[in-house]
Amino acid sequence: MLTLPAPPSISRERATSTPVIDVFEKDATLSTALNLLRGGTVFWKSIQDAYPVLELVEKWDCPEVMSRLRKHLSSSPIPREQPLRFYALANYFGWTDEARQASKHTLSLDFDSPEHVDILWQIPQKDAQLLRELRNKRCWMFRRLLDSPTRFTGGNSCVDLITSSRRNPYV
Repeated sequence: MLTLPAPPSISRERATSTPVIDVFEKDATLSTALNLLRGGTVFWKSIQDAYPVLELVEKWDCPEVMSRLRKHLSSSPIPREQPLRFYALANYFGWTDEARQASKHTLSLDFDSPEHVDILWQIPQKDAQLLRELRNKRCWMFRRLLDSPTRFTGGNSCVDLITSSRRNPYV
């Protein structure tokens, strides 16, 4: 019969102490990640608060915690309040459904403002170009719907414009 060899003699004090694991993350980041690992919930005010936890979870390669983070972030108000940052994050992690959802909330944004230009530079050029093309396509479709006499009859007909100006000389 074979058995495992006996461990070398270890001092009793060292054997009962808890081993020390050195980590270089901040306490808040570590406690949030461990809370998520246990199945807890987290609510962030902005997406910048989630970045350190996302980096840690990615570094530790924890797919279960990453899926919880994905669920928490996508169900929070962050995709509506910070859609461009969330779009960049979703593209980075390959969350296509979340990126598509965030792209819908970018219509109200001015892509030429300095704060949005900085974020667009952080997104890979291919994804940023797709977002711009999607935005341009949606704006074009919206203008087309506004100009359609069947959808929006007020002011889209030349006849209406001419007859209304004859009735009211001040127009």
